[in-house]
Amino acid sequence: MKVVVARFAAVGPSSFHGLAEHLESGFIGLKFSILSSLAVKKVLMVTINNLFSSINIRGVDFPNRIVVPPMCQYSAHKGLMNNWHLQHLTQMGLSGAGLVMIESTAVEEIGRITNHCVGLYDDDCKNSIKTILDEVKKLSLPSTK
Repeated sequence: MKVVVARFAAVGPSSFHGLAEHLESGFIGLKFSILSSLAVKKVLMVTINNLFSSINIRGVDFPNRIVVPPMCQYSAHKGLMNNWHLQHLTQMGLSGAGLVMIESTAVEEIGRITNHCVGLYDDDCKNSIKTILDEVKKLSLPSTK
């Protein structure tokens, strides 16, 4: 079994300090030193073998355990998705990830982070999301959810 080990150490002002890689006895070791104002140490271990294995969650089959998280794009106009979202989400859909999530979506116009965030507060917003996602599904890898 191969394991990726990443160690994050927060010890000072906010900045990225260094990256070291080394391979030994079937393990891949990644050490990150992150300097920030919080004195927190975390160890993260992920098994590579499981990362690429399929999984079923509540009746939905995923080809792997790679997930593209929601990312704010700040590219909507009046809360509506547009060609930028089509391009971005299609690229993510072709990445090979098992699951791609759309960006955070405000359920009220006043709840958007900026004026350029996606909304789901009226029929126009709903229709723009449906149009983009229908097209993204056609263009993405068949196994991507």
